[in-house]
Formats: sequence, structure tokens, C-alpha cells
Amino acid sequence: MQAAQHLGTDIKSLQRNKVSLKSVLEYLPHVAAHYSKRLPGDLEAGIRHQKLSSVMYRWEPGLELISIQGKYDSFRTKLLKAWHHQVPKACRGRGPPAYLSYLDRGKRMFPILEAAVQDMHVDQEGVWSENCGRGVGRVLGWLPLLSRLNALKHGKPGPKGSHKGALHLGANSEVYTWLPEGAAAVHAKLALMAEAGDALQASLASLPATADKWVASYKEFEAAPSLQPFSQSYSFSAIEPI
Repeated sequence: MQAAQHLGTDIKSLQRNKVSLKSVLEYLPHVAAHYSKRLPGDLEAGIRHQKLSSVMYRWEPGLELISIQGKYDSFRTKLLKAWHHQVPKACRGRGPPAYLSYLDRGKRMFPILEAAVQDMHVDQEGVWSENCGRGVGRVLGWLPLLSRLNALKHGKPGPKGSHKGALHLGANSEVYTWLPEGAAAVHAKLALMAEAGDALQASLASLPATADKWVASYKEFEAAPSLQPFSQSYSFSAIEPI
């Protein structure tokens, strides 16, 4: 609730940002039904970034998945900021070139992700962690995501390693090691994110009109081969039509 108040996440704020309640109902009918007056902070931030980050999502669909799974607005904003700083304006208006492999796309995402994480160093995100992360902070959000991408490991580098790779992250400024397995391991996981991002955009090419069609679309997305390494963390198989 505090995060919602901090962001002003009510229907009036959505309208000021040109996001209508009708669009919320169209995109998330089974969720919006429970929040007729107020939206959770992470959901409102996700809706806002569908507009703010739309060009970035088109440039690389994998970054859309990273932004969505990053959950907190602070991380989503820093990801977009890093993309703006690293991608020339002339290259922003188009999607990934057909000649790029998924691994190449993972490699070009890497410096953007790295810059965003460095920018999160000692970031005070207590409000987000306390509210949107309550009870799920160890499995959902940008820190668990980066752990699954082999980019972060909780704790300091080993005795033979340099503390140069240590970052203070999260609401409690806990210590994490950056690139515990090297950059190549992250490139490989980001390649899967790029492939999964393509699958997500393909599954939502036409907006599902009913809750049943949303469930069918998500199950189609879940079946994409690129999602299998993440299936234990994200599964829609238990969802039943409403």
C-alpha cells in the first residue's frame, strides 16, 4: 500500500499518464477485476513502461522480459536509462537485425544490463522491497532474475578473487558478486531471454479478447523451447480458464 501511495497508483494517476482503465481491463481482465480503484505499484509501473519503454522493447524483445521480471520501477527505469545512454538514436527505431544470432543479441544486451545493475549499487529501494517484494522477494524481482541469469551471486568474491566485483544491492544493501561465472555464462542466458522475448511478442501479436484466450496465449508462450531453462521459476501450467 505504501508503494502505491508513493507512486500515486490510483485511476486518476493512470489517466494523467494517458493510461485508461479501459486499457487495463483489456490487457489484464482477470487482475483488474480485483483492483477497480487502485493498482499495485509493480503492476502500475509495468503498465507505464509499456509506453515509456516501448521503443526499447521493439529494439530487443528480451529487454521487455527483463523489465517485466525486474518488477520494481527503480530497476525498470535504470534499465531504460542505460539503454538510452548506450544505443544511438539512429538505431532505436527498429527491431533486432535478422542476421544477429540469439547469442549476438545476448551480447548486445549485456552492457545495458551491466550499466543498469551498476546504477542500482546502494540504491535505496526499501519501499518497493517492503511492499511489492513482501513474501516473494527471494523468487521474484530483479535480484532473483539476475541470479538466474548467472550475473549475480549473493556474497563476496572468494579469497582469490578481487572485491572489485562486489556490489551492495537491494533494500538491505547486501553484498553480491558480479559475474561469478564470467560474462560468457550471462551471454548464454541472455540469448535465451532474447528468444523467449520473441516468443512473448509472437504470442501476443493479437490482443486476447477474453480471460480464456489470455490463459491459452500464456500457455503457448510457456511451451516455447527457450523458456524451458526458466520453467521451474515461471510456470503458467496451473492456470485454469476463468
